[in-house]
Amino acid sequence: MKKLILSCLIFLIVGIFFLTGNAIAEIGSDIIRQRIKKNQGEIITVDTGLYFFIIKDEYGNETKFLAPVARLEMIKPGDRVQVSYKKTTDGKLKTLGIKKMKEKRKKQSHR
Repeated sequence: MKKLILSCLIFLIVGIFFLTGNAIAEIGSDIIRQRIKKNQGEIITVDTGLYFFIIKDEYGNETKFLAPVARLEMIKPGDRVQVSYKKTTDGKLKTLGIKKMKEKRKKQSHR
């Protein structure tokens, strides 16, 4: 009888740890997803000395991103990019990734 009660108690404890562990993992991944944001546009300025670049989105809004020199050396003004970033505690936008986008081709009219 004691073995049955002990087995049930162990099963119950393991079940509780399993369920709460999954809930904590899901909450943590939701927080991470919420903090990572994306923006896209055309690069208008790259400054390797001050570790930043600025893009202009389709609405004409300019956004400044901080990035390491290694990433800045891969881009240049005129490139169309998608930027993954997160906001730092002091309100700056830290670049997590830069993905170059394909150029939009203008339609040529045939006469």
